[in-house]
Amino acid sequence: MSTVTDTSLLAEASDRLARGEREDLAAVLTDVEVHAQIEGTKVVFHFHCLCLDAQGRPRIRDLIKVICEHVVDFAIPRKELRAAQSKFESGGSTASYVRLTNEAKALFTDITQTGEGGELLLFVMAEQMLKLPQLICKMDLKTNSQMHVHGADGLHVGVDTEAKRLVLYWGESKIYANATDAIRKCLSSLAPMLRTDENGSGPADRDLQLLRRYADLDDADLEEAFRHFLDPQ
Repeated sequence: MSTVTDTSLLAEASDRLARGEREDLAAVLTDVEVHAQIEGTKVVFHFHCLCLDAQGRPRIRDLIKVICEHVVDFAIPRKELRAAQSKFESGGSTASYVRLTNEAKALFTDITQTGEGGELLLFVMAEQMLKLPQLICKMDLKTNSQMHVHGADGLHVGVDTEAKRLVLYWGESKIYANATDAIRKCLSSLAPMLRTDENGSGPADRDLQLLRRYADLDDADLEEAFRHFLDPQ
């Protein structure tokens, strides 16, 4: 088995793995700021707002409909999607797709106050608008649909070809009436990912362990390449 370690090839693979196009969200989201940098920091932000309908109301229901079309991509591993595609191509039946759709829906909790809708929105925006593919399908690791997935709300990947580095993105989703409160809570949740304890480990290490074991790329060479970049040795 050959191993891909060239960051330019990894960048091409990363772009290929990201599903969907920016245009898919264009009808419900409008760009306010894209790739904007906060002066004096390394923070780069993107700011989007909901489009308004003919009555001047935010198109919340339309946004929900759009992101719900991606529950299978979000919750089902790529290898299972490929297997369903193979069955469709060979037999012409969509039964495998329907089964995966039902499985994906069953993974979501029916708890009243849940952040899984925000996690799905995070996934869609990361893959479609930032072209950062999801690296691990955490929903598939749930052992109880009534439990939330622990750790970051999303783990995505990008490639810095100039620095020849693999770039991991930990995502957090917060839904609050006040935007300032949401940003503050989001940063508070991400802060532990940047810290380590006296043993040199931290919350991010648990995600990295899962990633090394369950990377969801459906490409053995590519998964080995990502593990190569993640190997602390």
